[in-house]
Amino acid sequence: MRSQFIAGLIAVAALCAAGSASAEPSGVVDRERLKKAARTPEIHWRASYALTFGDFGDFGDFGDSGDEPDAAPDVATLRAQLKGDDSDADRWSALASAYRALGDEVHEKESIEKALACCKRRADAHADDGDALVSLGGALFMAGDDKGADEAIQRATAAPHNAWKGWAAAGDMLVLRAFNMLAEKRFHALSDALAWMQSGSNSLVTSVEAARCFANACDRYDKAVSLAPTDIELRFWRFTFRSLRILHPEAGVAAPNQVELLEDVRKFAELRPNEPRFIACGAMLEITFDPQGAGASGRPIDAALKRLDELAKSDDRAVSARALEATGVLQFMFQHDAVRAEATLRKALAKRPQLRDGRLLLLGILKKSERWEEVAKVCRDWLGTGETAFKRTLLASAEEHCGDVTAAEKDSRAALALDPKGFDTNVGVAALVVRRATGDAELKEARALLDAAPTPSDPDGVAIQSHLNAVWLGLSGDIDAAEKAAREALARDEDDESAREILAALGR
Repeated sequence: MRSQFIAGLIAVAALCAAGSASAEPSGVVDRERLKKAARTPEIHWRASYALTFGDFGDFGDFGDSGDEPDAAPDVATLRAQLKGDDSDADRWSALASAYRALGDEVHEKESIEKALACCKRRADAHADDGDALVSLGGALFMAGDDKGADEAIQRATAAPHNAWKGWAAAGDMLVLRAFNMLAEKRFHALSDALAWMQSGSNSLVTSVEAARCFANACDRYDKAVSLAPTDIELRFWRFTFRSLRILHPEAGVAAPNQVELLEDVRKFAELRPNEPRFIACGAMLEITFDPQGAGASGRPIDAALKRLDELAKSDDRAVSARALEATGVLQFMFQHDAVRAEATLRKALAKRPQLRDGRLLLLGILKKSERWEEVAKVCRDWLGTGETAFKRTLLASAEEHCGDVTAAEKDSRAALALDPKGFDTNVGVAALVVRRATGDAELKEARALLDAAPTPSDPDGVAIQSHLNAVWLGLSGDIDAAEKAAREALARDEDDESAREILAALGR
């Protein structure tokens, strides 16, 4: 459904055993060669341009579409927003989520209770309003009362006012339960489940029941849209789960209908004719769904580019920047013109530096041609819009490619400070420390970092962790254990050149 491409910054790989692969094992450890076999994690990113969860704000505002997300408000900020009346229901719910993220169960429970009390009073005072009943259902679910939540939402579907919100909430509840099945944990709110899905730590769809929940949720969204056909956020939500519904083969429900998806996309453009993202994504879907029809002649793209060119001349810098970003995406993905796309994306970022997708695409173009100094500059510019561990890690990887390992370690440590529990951040610093190790102090620090890194779930992460462990063991003098770790990595992947290099450096 989505047009996308994968682009990644790849860290310096371990040296191949060229010229020595056929040599007999020497039994002598080559420490410098062993250090060079310590790989930092490969930093990949997905530069995609699509209609995604984060595109709508709290009130259906699409104005910041494509920008990097704002940092979640902290507890102090949220508490300062409390007004002391029943309008605080959503604020208390947000506080509960914030406290949950901090692991503060006492204040989380207190916040849930406060939110629930507000919602009960609102529902009692407005029993004919589906909006109030939906809020009550959400608070009850957050409090662990699933039966009460279902009853409140069912009442909302029959409310004289805003019944469509009841049907939409019924769909949300089914989606939430599907995610709970897939994650094998309980998410208290749909936003938490979506954050888990977007983290990449999942696999859709692994159970029949979860697939059926997604399908039934779409039925509820259909009912909601029939009652509120011009509500763009609702229609967008339906489109999202229609397009994401990757169904289990035994679920007995149909795959997403392309005609229905196109209907929603065309409606987006009708309701928001000046939104560049709707224009570009609509053209991409037209071609994706009908490559031999109208799309074959390029007409949808040509029409989209013409409209985007008009919007790029807008006096509104945000609209102009998003139009340029969308143009750059189409130039790269459908006209296959990386040179023009690069120039267009640079213009977009000059007008709106916080554009997320345009910057990732620009980085991908630069990485493909190995223009590492420029990659580093674009990463540094990005840091001007706000610090994140991901941005620092990307910059460190680019600096490593430029040969500036001192700067790479400095930025890797800055990333670690921002994400002290991350795999890439801990292992990235550990690898750089191992490479310059001259004594026990560096090895001790590297060991602590390796032990602090969470267990990776992807094969590449497992391999990198194994390589670093083998290198560390070899430098620490436990040659037999180092050899065992390297051979285990080689057994998992017979083409693992890093494992072969480690064995060669160990003289085994």
